[in-house]
Amino acid sequence: MDPTLTGVLIGAIAGILGGYLSGWQQARLERQKWQRSRQDDTAKEISLAVAELMKKMAATAQNISWFTWEADYRPDRITKEAVDNYDVEMRRLFPEIDSALIVVSALSSKAYERLSPFVKKIYDLDLEVSRDTRMIINAPGKAIKGIASHKDVAFQLKNEIMKSVANINNETAKV
Repeated sequence: MDPTLTGVLIGAIAGILGGYLSGWQQARLERQKWQRSRQDDTAKEISLAVAELMKKMAATAQNISWFTWEADYRPDRITKEAVDNYDVEMRRLFPEIDSALIVVSALSSKAYERLSPFVKKIYDLDLEVSRDTRMIINAPGKAIKGIASHKDVAFQLKNEIMKSVANINNETAKV
């Protein structure tokens, strides 16, 4: 075989093989880039959903904290109207928490598992406070004392939620 023809064939094969390998490598890099981008997008969605839920939980915990603080330090302000206003606000906040928790659950079971205990604590605390508010008409002094007795737990829960925001977001955003 002619050495020139051999060189041309080797060059052609090398060119075809090089082009194929280059294209394969480029496709692989593009696929990895797309996967990283998708992971980043998912992490961002989870992070935003967690932040929204935490915001709603913090607002709810603040509402409970403020109401119980008022009962302890300004008991004269805890009237049937104040109890009704508290109840209306809680009925507004709880569906928002539930909706936000559903979004978190759809995006990340890990985030849901970390956040649902906080939601339960808020619901449980509101239940305890609400039990005491039922006496506001017939036994206002007892009702106010009962409401005020939850102040420390309410403030502790509010602070626990605030401290947990960064940790939960960092843990759950890793996909």
